[in-house]
Amino acid sequence: MAGPTGGYLAGFVAGAWLCGALAERGWDRSWLKTIVAAGLGHAAVFGFGFIWLAILIGAEKAFAFGVAPFWAATLLKTALAVAVMPPAWAVVRRLRA
Repeated sequence: MAGPTGGYLAGFVAGAWLCGALAERGWDRSWLKTIVAAGLGHAAVFGFGFIWLAILIGAEKAFAFGVAPFWAATLLKTALAVAVMPPAWAVVRRLRA
């Protein structure tokens, strides 16, 4: 945890908790709320990770090596969550009826 990835590991825990809490409140059942929930989860991961990495190597390098290379994958993961979660809940609703 003391190494350069420690902040990201803590951020994964925080992001998972946040996304789970929002999902329990129905934020994974509409397109817009899924985008917001996933965005907040990713923000937690990047926030914790960036802050910790900036302490170790400085803010400019932390952004260049710990945030910038991963923005495209983050957008892809968010799009995947939006493409999967609301339609999956629609199927669940139909199966329950």
